[in-house]
Amino acid sequence: AAPPDISLRQQQKMARHHELIAFVDLLETNKPYFVNNTRVPALQTLLLFAHSLDTNFDCTRIVADEWLEVCLSDAASGEQLISSAQQLRSSWGKLLDTQLQAGDNDISFRITARQQDHQRVLAQKLAEFLDCSLSYSLRKFPSSELKTAYVGADANTENTSSLLGHPVKGGLVVNDYLTFNCLQSTEEYGGALLRFWKCPGCETSLLVTPADRLIHEEMCPDLQTTATATHGADGSDSQELSEGRMVAAVSDVSTLSSLAQSYHCSACDEDYSLTPTQILQHKKSHAK
Repeated sequence: AAPPDISLRQQQKMARHHELIAFVDLLETNKPYFVNNTRVPALQTLLLFAHSLDTNFDCTRIVADEWLEVCLSDAASGEQLISSAQQLRSSWGKLLDTQLQAGDNDISFRITARQQDHQRVLAQKLAEFLDCSLSYSLRKFPSSELKTAYVGADANTENTSSLLGHPVKGGLVVNDYLTFNCLQSTEEYGGALLRFWKCPGCETSLLVTPADRLIHEEMCPDLQTTATATHGADGSDSQELSEGRMVAAVSDVSTLSSLAQSYHCSACDEDYSLTPTQILQHKKSHAK
């Protein structure tokens, strides 16, 4: 069964190959023309490049730039995609900042072998992220729904003291582009979304909700050193370690569609699409 927040009409529009048009330049003559166009996967591109991402509690609904709405069929996929996009954007941004700062300070700056290795791994993980295949619906978000789509200021900000609530939308401001649980939901999920999860940075095993996981990933100092370690002068060991953390942070994305299977949990009376490992983790969450 699809999550309650997804309407029957949206379920009928579920597909794996929604696309957007990306372009390099806008040529304006008598008419505007897009130059150097290419088709790109819609969901992955929005997660990587949107200026704002707003989600509901279980990440099955995502609104990008208050313009396009994505609905996913299961919470596990939505949570994993948001998490992977968060790590990729962080690693990519820090690598760019490091190279720009080094270039400003030294006009003879050249990319080191370690940075080239990091670029190679990042490119590989970006390709895997763009290539993942999931079923979802995509629609233009009507401006008429903006007033009622969000929970509003001071709503859904409980259960954490480490993040601030959004002053207008509500929910938790995870970083400069991601606001979690600010979209209206038709149900409260509570402990049904608790899962065992191991942080690829500090390697701590935790029983977390989607909010707990996103907060930990944003705050974990070991994950935050993924890109900055590549510019250190302490040798290749630091580079290999940081690459390994980045790979682990996004490695689950490529297996979402190939290993997931339907699973009905009798304890919470819900249907999920989970990998065998995720099924075991979900069962353990009810045993606590």
